[in-house]
Amino acid sequence: MANRLQNYLMRDGQTRLGQAYFNAIWADIDARIDMLERLKVSWSTEVNQLRDLGLTRIDLHIRPVLDDINQVLDQAQQQVTAFTEQVIEQEIQPLLDGSEARLASTSQLLSSSQQLLNNLQTALDQSINDIQEQVSQSITALQEQVNQHVDSLIDDTEVSDSGLWSSEKTSTQLQQRESKWSIEAIAVNAGAALQTRYLVDTSAGAVTLTLPDTPSNGDKIGIVDATGSFGTHNCVINRNGKTIMGLAENMNIDIENAAIDLIYFGGDWRVF
Repeated sequence: MANRLQNYLMRDGQTRLGQAYFNAIWADIDARIDMLERLKVSWSTEVNQLRDLGLTRIDLHIRPVLDDINQVLDQAQQQVTAFTEQVIEQEIQPLLDGSEARLASTSQLLSSSQQLLNNLQTALDQSINDIQEQVSQSITALQEQVNQHVDSLIDDTEVSDSGLWSSEKTSTQLQQRESKWSIEAIAVNAGAALQTRYLVDTSAGAVTLTLPDTPSNGDKIGIVDATGSFGTHNCVINRNGKTIMGLAENMNIDIENAAIDLIYFGGDWRVF
């Protein structure tokens, strides 16, 4: 648009202020404003037409393509869903079913095993209790037999007033000496001391244990195979002038892990 500022300038001494001057200026300005408004209307129309044309082209050309793409995507989604369901049904679900069955079988097996272990433990506890009771009864019965044997020895022995003891004194003496045990380990020949239990080691050779020469009624001596070697190298009990179980001969112990006690009474060493 041309610049008409020079036409509107006022000059001192030259510009005549009046109707003729100002009306021409206002008319020119009005014409230019009218032209601008017309251009604005025309420009808005063109823009609207262009927009409408673009939308029309989108509807005609791009919309079908978008619809096709959406349709393809929908079909692909349906195929993926169908394939996923097929894989789950044919491949994964059988594995899950088999795993559940195996887990159930394993759980049942573990339960049965636990029940079996409980039954075995109960049976073992009962067996141990039975064995303990039997051993206790056997020990009690053996102790009673020993006591009866000792009592019979005492009852069957007659001792004169000038002799050693009466039966009552002998029983008392036996009870007093019952608790006076000493323990001694030996591996060579030795003389036995009264009221002593010997742990005899014959692993290197036979060992002879000589009984005391002046025992008293109720004196005791114990012999134990300390190394389980009596079967290889015997333990010999030298009677030292007294009889052993009524026999005038030494006692030869040749049983492995043997453990015996000798009690002296009435001139004889008795084994019990």
